[in-house]
Amino acid sequence: MHLSNSFLQTQLTDTGSASNACGTRKKAGKQEKEKKYKRKIEQQKKQIQRLRHALNAKKKKPKVDQDTAIKALKTMLPESIVTFISMQITLHKKKKKGQRYSKEMKAFALSLFHVSGKAYRLVAKFFRLPTRSTLTKWISGLPTSSGLTKEAKAAIKTKVDVMSEASKMCIITMDELSLKANLQYDQLKDEVTGVVDFGNGDRIGEVANSALVFMARGITENWKQPLGYLLVHEACPSEKIKSTLFDTIDEVTSIGLNVKGIISDLGSNFQKLVRELNITPNQPWFTYKGRKLVYLYDPPHLIKAIRNNLMNYDFHFGEKIASWRDIESV
Repeated sequence: MHLSNSFLQTQLTDTGSASNACGTRKKAGKQEKEKKYKRKIEQQKKQIQRLRHALNAKKKKPKVDQDTAIKALKTMLPESIVTFISMQITLHKKKKKGQRYSKEMKAFALSLFHVSGKAYRLVAKFFRLPTRSTLTKWISGLPTSSGLTKEAKAAIKTKVDVMSEASKMCIITMDELSLKANLQYDQLKDEVTGVVDFGNGDRIGEVANSALVFMARGITENWKQPLGYLLVHEACPSEKIKSTLFDTIDEVTSIGLNVKGIISDLGSNFQKLVRELNITPNQPWFTYKGRKLVYLYDPPHLIKAIRNNLMNYDFHFGEKIASWRDIESV
């Protein structure tokens, strides 16, 4: 009996010790979790403090507005690039449906699209550019008929009304530009475009690949205004050039401009026109409706023609000879 009591006491003692040990472990585990949470809280507090400092620093930092940035860019970049950047900043501030493109931006986009549609799509990924439908709609509002346009006449008349007499003096330039041959159907006019067209319904069923452009340009002031064009194949016949030239002179004179001369390149059709107008080196002018008009060949074309001929042939004057070798030896 004495042995049994001792055994029971020992068992109770062991059980109590185990319970105490288990409680100690639970308390230690709880304390460890509390320490871990406290460390996390401290870390979060420090993170919040750093963010507050960064936010305050950003608020204190002076903001650079668009006008200040553009003024700074003007000191470093060409005006055309600065204008493009300014347009892009304005466009990026608006939603796609609220974007409005200037005439300059549309003209730039149209030129880029004509160079390469693939290049246009690539550039459009990085910059805000008009969509193809926007460009098509814009083009549809421009004068597209051959001949002298009323729109051009109206545009230049508003400027002529406030010009001085000296500023009204101008020349008429004529130049042929190569075009990509292409036929299209115009639904509004119910006709095929891209054929030879001399204006006023004078059309030929032949695909046009060049355009003869007429332009007025100031002599004492730096202004210019396209007046009209003819769609032609290869080269415009001299008789068509002559009749359109005279019509152009009449039109610009009627709005107050003072035409003093004509300029063209050295194309064979223009040389034929010169002969028809009885222009000679001793008499480099012709008379139209009692007015004396000087006819000049475009100086850059003259220099280019002289260079090309001198590279292939010697120039004889009297007993002397000039050759391209003389220029190379200098």
